[in-house]
Amino acid sequence: MLRPRRGDIIVFKVPLRIWDPHAMRLERTIETAAPPTAVAVSPDGRRILAGGWDNQVHSWSLDSGAPLIDYLEFATEPACVRRLHEGGVDLAVLDGEAAPSGGMGIAKRMKTEIYDAPPVLLLTGRPQDAWLATWSQAEGVVPHPIDPVVLAETAAALLRPRLALTQGSART
Repeated sequence: MLRPRRGDIIVFKVPLRIWDPHAMRLERTIETAAPPTAVAVSPDGRRILAGGWDNQVHSWSLDSGAPLIDYLEFATEPACVRRLHEGGVDLAVLDGEAAPSGGMGIAKRMKTEIYDAPPVLLLTGRPQDAWLATWSQAEGVVPHPIDPVVLAETAAALLRPRLALTQGSART
């Protein structure tokens, strides 16, 4: 089981390489889409996160090297919609209060334009806005103030069916 220690070296290039300088050996190679500009290892030494100029944060299990979750953040509607059209997004978490283009409008647009669009978790300004989320066809709604437990449970509930489909197709 790989556990980075103080003194281990992580090389910031593609692929990401983790070296043990004490044993003088390569411990793990992790493929990345772009060279990272920042890398962090979780306090328990089980996960590694890397981010770069592509405005994405990627995470991997250090035990297996398998990707965990990629976080994508967009400041504009066109960039968000363009990425959603590319596919490969398992959950869209959208801010219903964002301006000038709110998450409700983006959700409605993606549900109309994208075949097999990912589920949407919509963050609303208040519980009374849930009816607007229904109009946008969002599958999950979490109102402000955001309760992190409710947010995690809602996201997990929306991701579980997609994970089951992914795992099922990997077995065939």
